[in-house]
Amino acid sequence: MVRTKKFDEDAVLDKAVELFRRQGYQGTSPRELTEQLGISRSSLYDTYGDKRSLFIKVLKRYKRNTAANLKNVQQQSVNALQSIRKIFNMTVDECFIDIHPKGCFMVNSIIELAPRETELINLVSECMKDHEDVFYQLLKQGVADRQINKIVHPRAAARYLVNCLYGISISVKAGADRKLCNEIIKNTTAAMEP
Repeated sequence: MVRTKKFDEDAVLDKAVELFRRQGYQGTSPRELTEQLGISRSSLYDTYGDKRSLFIKVLKRYKRNTAANLKNVQQQSVNALQSIRKIFNMTVDECFIDIHPKGCFMVNSIIELAPRETELINLVSECMKDHEDVFYQLLKQGVADRQINKIVHPRAAARYLVNCLYGISISVKAGADRKLCNEIIKNTTAAMEP
């Protein structure tokens, strides 16, 4: 007889995002996972596999949610430059959602586990590509609508924005406050103003 699960698998993954983001992969024990996620050890392993498998599933969920949020900003955009700033501000808000600044989960993971985790590196690369594609579309839209200065190489500019965005997350982990993050955003986007 198959037993039904008494927990929401996605809700557990969301809790795991926060736990891994706060403590890192290596800093999170299997015991902490079961205690913090509110599920038994057998449920954890039966549903998600071992700790590494859970971590990869958590990263994939985080990537999917981030991509959806970015796409949503892009699709609702009426002013490309404001939308680019919104993405930066969303990232800063996410970094400071708790008392202890967390940084970006993807950035934290790549810093902790690269270069020995090929699957992780591929996930982070895909996430960066998602950001790049959204920035690229917004830059093209902004130039066409004359909301952004003409950019000679929009793809290169999109990659630059991704690096600035991820750099903010690293700065937050290193102790940067909101004021410094806001200055970075202002300086990053200033050159694009018409």
